Amino acid sequence: ASLIVQGQRRKLAVGAGTFTENLLPGPYVTEGGTIIVSGAGVGSTIIGGSENNAIEGYGFCTWEFNNLTFTAGDGNGVEANAGVLIRLDTVGFASVNRAAINCRKKSSIYLVTSVAFTGSSDNFISSTEQGLVQVDASITLSGTCAFSEFVYASQGSYVGIFGAITGTATGKRYDVSSNAVLNTDGAGSTYLPG
Repeated sequence: ASLIVQGQRRKLAVGAGTFTENLLPGPYVTEGGTIIVSGAGVGSTIIGGSENNAIEGYGFCTWEFNNLTFTAGDGNGVEANAGVLIRLDTVGFASVNRAAINCRKKSSIYLVTSVAFTGSSDNFISSTEQGLVQVDASITLSGTCAFSEFVYASQGSYVGIFGAITGTATGKRYDVSSNAVLNTDGAGSTYLPG
């Protein structure tokens, strides 16, 4: 069954293992509430399965995830929707079909410390409908990763990538349209893999 967690400030420790259902952070966190989900380590605690998004946060609440790997055979690794704020600290993505990070409808996703990615997906980051994604983490791509676009941004969204990127990828570096912004802090378009 899917894991649904609610409350004002909760910490949830998830042990090592593969959990094949998605995690549904509901909107029922009271104002100022934060839920923290900690795994046993990247590659040790794997959340997601062959269907849906591994993490799907929505509503006006804050979620923090650390030391986890996300997989989504037919969805996004992490999706933020309808005003949620998600903070990812030391996470990995493997076998994600759509986007590792999908942020939309005035939501925010912050990546800190480190992010590992293996495999292929439509996008590493997709931000639409005034979504905000900021990457202060180092990004490590293992093997030759394939993306349609490493970053996709549209409809007034913002993507800022400031951490070091190592590894190679194929596909377009970015696709930015409809008043969206992609900020690499002056590093230029070749800073992104592809």
